[in-house]
Amino acid sequence: MKSRFLGFAWVLIAAAILGCGPSHPDLVPVSGAVTFEGKPVVGAQVTFMAPGAARAAFAVTDAEGKFRLSTFGTDDGAVVGNHTVTVAKPTQSGSGQAMSPDDADAAYAAAMAQAAASPAVKSELPAKYADAKTSDLTANVTASGANEFTFALEP
Repeated sequence: MKSRFLGFAWVLIAAAILGCGPSHPDLVPVSGAVTFEGKPVVGAQVTFMAPGAARAAFAVTDAEGKFRLSTFGTDDGAVVGNHTVTVAKPTQSGSGQAMSPDDADAAYAAAMAQAAASPAVKSELPAKYADAKTSDLTANVTASGANEFTFALEP
C-alpha cells in the first residue's frame, strides 16, 4: 500500500513539474516562398513580426525559395494576427552568420541580431525589405486556412 502511494505521489510531482514549464502562445503553421525578379531566393532570412507577440517567427528559404516559419521550435509556425514581414539575404561580406531552424533559440537570436543590425548589413535584396520600418510586406495569419504566403520582391 505504501509503495503504491509513493508511486502515485511521484506521478503527481512529475505532472506538476511538467505542467509548470514555459507556456507559449498558440501557433499555426505558416509557409510560403520568396522570389526576386521572378526567381526563387535561396538562403533568404524571412521574419514575421506581430505587434505585442513575445517573439517573431523566422525561417530561411530553401533551394526553391520556400520556407516554413519557426517561433519556439522547428516549423511550429507563427501567432495569429497581422504581421510585418522582412526579408534579407546577407552578402558574404555581411554578418557571415547563417540561420538554421535546427536550434530554434540560436536561430532566433541570430535573426534578432540580424534585424537589429540591418542598416549595417549588406543584403543581396533591396534594403527596404530588410527593415520593418520600410518593408511593405505584410501577412495576415489566420487560425484556420492555408497560411501560405508568396512574396514577389522587386528592385
